[in-house]
Amino acid sequence: LQNIRGNTYREYYSEDRVGVIGEKCTINAMNLTGFACNGDKTTVKVNGVVMSGSGTSIETTLTEDGVLVEFYYDRQSFEYVVRYIDRQTNKEIIDKKRSSAPFGEQIVETAANLEGMGYNLVSENSKLHTISANIEMNVIDFYYQEKNVTLKYQIVGPENCGSLSM
Repeated sequence: LQNIRGNTYREYYSEDRVGVIGEKCTINAMNLTGFACNGDKTTVKVNGVVMSGSGTSIETTLTEDGVLVEFYYDRQSFEYVVRYIDRQTNKEIIDKKRSSAPFGEQIVETAANLEGMGYNLVSENSKLHTISANIEMNVIDFYYQEKNVTLKYQIVGPENCGSLSM
């Protein structure tokens, strides 16, 4: 499996199989959530010698010394969304931010400063999120509340000229 930085691989799974020498066998890559088999890196070793190999399904002949097939899995990137929501109306105040990151990566997002638009942040200022293969889980919400404004007024005019209603 490819590491989170994408520069090396580590062993995830190993399996021994028993077969008849001289018979053909097919070995298929596994389906792993958040990873895709990189068929260009697949290697097949027969009698300790690296043979050409590629793809996600290898057909080979069993030998006395066995066959070793190595599949390499690259991390897939998944989209995540950051939303800026009015706590009372549950509507987005500004457009959501869209980005992507590799499966399993931990990202930190910081709330937008919306004070100039008349909103105060009412949730935490930053959030840590681990990227999931389920895109619906990759949503980070920051909640805001409109600032309260105090209106002070005084009616000026002759007595009994009318009233102000709000």
